Amino acid sequence: MRYVFILLSPFRVKFAEKIIDTIISAYPCNFLLKKTNAFKVTKINIFKCFPYNTDADNNVLAFESLKNSIISIYETLYSWSRSEHKISKLAFKQENRFMLLEEKATLFYSLHNRSIDLLLGLILLNNSVTTLYKTIKYKKLDAYVKRQRSKNHSAVATASIGGVKAVIKALKSGTDVCFASDQVPADGFGVESSFFEAACYSSNLVESLSAREDISTCLVYLTKNEFGYIVSYDHLSSAEISTDKMNRIYQKIILKNPKEYSWEYKKFRKIKENKSLYSF
Repeated sequence: MRYVFILLSPFRVKFAEKIIDTIISAYPCNFLLKKTNAFKVTKINIFKCFPYNTDADNNVLAFESLKNSIISIYETLYSWSRSEHKISKLAFKQENRFMLLEEKATLFYSLHNRSIDLLLGLILLNNSVTTLYKTIKYKKLDAYVKRQRSKNHSAVATASIGGVKAVIKALKSGTDVCFASDQVPADGFGVESSFFEAACYSSNLVESLSAREDISTCLVYLTKNEFGYIVSYDHLSSAEISTDKMNRIYQKIILKNPKEYSWEYKKFRKIKENKSLYSF
């Protein structure tokens, strides 16, 4: 399966990004992209989160964001198929890497800023972690991705009640844990919170785990500049991180470069007054 992903990602990421940008920005690709449901959802979310922007600015941001999400798919394919040596070359720097030296087991929480799999690939170069993982229906792909996420003696726990128990067990044993917590969780796995001053249903797993006395929490996220990718560690704390605080932290990261965030998920769909928000 690795060779399939190599065929799907034949170019270096920086060169591929230029190709994808050129193709998507040209007619008729830009016209067709704006007709997709992904673009419509992205646009709805951006208008809801940035109501004071002009319509023109939000439309441009929606297009640039979805283009970056497509590029992040390429980043994922590349990270699934290249050696650790080639993945390491993508990293320009790791900010606040000293936070990895925390003595307590650490919960690293993240958001979907660029490719989560590329971020995890860069983390696994030097760290062993247990990650929460949403099962893929295609069994061969599921097994392959699990192997990729299990490098450097790491482990994978499915995103379920059993998986949460495995995460708690890992933390108790002193093993670091890493997962993204910004998407809409299943019913019963979250609480109503606020995101860019709009009501939304958010995962409260970071809140419940950070309430434990035997762990620390640390934000980790991926960004990119002209020199390469940057893995940033921030907000190292032994205090409880409420769901509202988690969302405020995410907002600050997103505001640094909103187009890098994946806006194409129906973030506000589980709020009663938003029943028709994504009707199109």
